[in-house]
Order: sequence, then structure tokens, then C-alpha cells
Amino acid sequence: MKERPLIGYWGQFGLLLALLGGGLIVGASLSFGLIALVMDEPISEIRTVMTKPEYGKLTAIANVLTTGFGFLLPAFIFAKIVSKRAVNYIGFFKLMSIKQWIVVTLLAAAGLLLSASLADLNRRIPLPPDWMAQMKAMELEYNNAIKSITQMKSLADYLFVLSVLALAPAFIEEIFFRGCLQQVMIGLTHNMWIGIILTSLIFSAVHFSFFGFLPRAGLGLVLGFIFFVTKNIWLSVWMHFLNNGIAVTQIYILKLKGKPIPSSVDEVVPYGWTIVAAVVIAALFVHLHQESHRIGSHKLKSTLRTYGDFVT
Repeated sequence: MKERPLIGYWGQFGLLLALLGGGLIVGASLSFGLIALVMDEPISEIRTVMTKPEYGKLTAIANVLTTGFGFLLPAFIFAKIVSKRAVNYIGFFKLMSIKQWIVVTLLAAAGLLLSASLADLNRRIPLPPDWMAQMKAMELEYNNAIKSITQMKSLADYLFVLSVLALAPAFIEEIFFRGCLQQVMIGLTHNMWIGIILTSLIFSAVHFSFFGFLPRAGLGLVLGFIFFVTKNIWLSVWMHFLNNGIAVTQIYILKLKGKPIPSSVDEVVPYGWTIVAAVVIAALFVHLHQESHRIGSHKLKSTLRTYGDFVT
């Protein structure tokens, strides 16, 4: 039986926003305070100093701290308030199959094709010259921040960056966006498609990257449907981690070879890849749905058998 919400969906939406706002304020305050203390720099100079390579690891830790307080903690508090079974609400189910993991891994690979083609489409969106210049300046600032964090000269550096740029964001963001926000949006709109689309757009918007908006929105859609079909947050975290982890690994390999990191602004991918990726993703979701249904039916039968043994 579906759990009846303890708070209406509009109330849930307001509560989640309030927790998010409070969490971000606390997280940002702690992060900037930590950086200012360690760097011995005034707050006004923090953004500039954070792009320096020598402070890359500190910047990465500060980012994890900010998102942890801003997204992860509010998500758990929210789930605890709106549900009697907070862990189940977020999607920490233990029942999974190897086939699900394989299908989601293949979805991550197909998602890279989709993201690449969407990045090219995003680049072609017409903007007024002054707006385009501003967007490119923001993208350059973002790329400089990434470069300062991804100063990987050893395997230990690679594993550290993989943890802070792939694993931590995947875990934190999926719990908040798919485990909480998506469920609220679906309940609020009474429509699965609209709820997942809105969540994906919000997920992309909070990254404040114009040239990465469509690729992240596309990734958000795939992640959203994975969670909706499987009801298991670990599978969404796995794909998110793979998506980020592949990017980190590519940067690491390029740095080992002494090659420059390509910018998403300059990517050019044929639009045909979008169709190919969409067809492959649709086919994989059919298999994922079938496998998730099989697991759900197996769980129900096991529960019924246990109940029958108990009452006999």
C-alpha cells in the first residue's frame, strides 16, 4: 500500500525549499569561513583565491561541505518529517539485481552520447552578444575552478578528485533531487512526466552553467526515470557517479599525457547521435522496467509466503 503523505505536497515543497535555503546558508558560511581561516584571506577575495591550483584540495573539500549541509542534511531532515519510513522514502532499498546494475551502466554509456550531442545543441542557442560574453565568462570561471581542483599528479590525487567530484556529488545530489524533490514534484503536478522534467530542469539550473544546461537536464531526465522505475536511489547514484567519474578519468589521462582539457563550449557532435542515444536509452529502459517489475513481484510473493507461514 502506498504511504499516505503526512504533509500536503505544497507544504512539502515549501518545507524542502526552507530546509534547502537554511542548509545552503549554513554550508556556505562554514565553507567560506574555513577557507578564509586557512588561506588567511579576506572574504571578498575568496572567489579569486579559490581558482589557484595550490588551494584546489581545500576548495574541493569546501564544496563538499557546502553541498553536504545545503542538500544532503536537508534531504534527510525532510524525509524524516514527511514520512514514517524516511530511509525507504528516499529509496534505500536493498533488493537489487546484477542485471539492473548492468543496464544502468549501459545507460550511463548511452547518456554520454546524449550529453555530447545536447552540448553541441546548447552551444548553438542564439543569445545577444553581451549575454553570450557573460555566459562565456561564467563558463571560464567554472572551468578555472575545475582546473584548480583537478591538479592530479598521482594516483592518490586521482582518487581524491574522484571522491570529491564524482562520488560525493552523486550521492548528495541524487538523495536531494531524485530521493526528495522529484517525489514532491510528481505529487504536486500529479504527473510523472512533468514532475521528472521539472526536477531535471531545476537540477541543471542550480549548477549555473549555460553551456552545460541541456546536457545536465538530459542527464537529470535519465536519472529521474531510473529512480522512478526502480525506486532505488543506489542505482541513480551509480549512474551519476559513472557520468562524473568518466569525466574525471578523462581529465586525469589527459593530464598524464600533458594534453589540454577540452572545453564544453567548443564541442561539436553530429545531431544524429542524439537519435541513436535516445533509441538505445529507450530500449534499455524497457529492460530496466521489466527487471524492476520482476524484482518487485518476487518481493511481493516472498512477503505473501512469509505472511502465510505466520498465520498458518
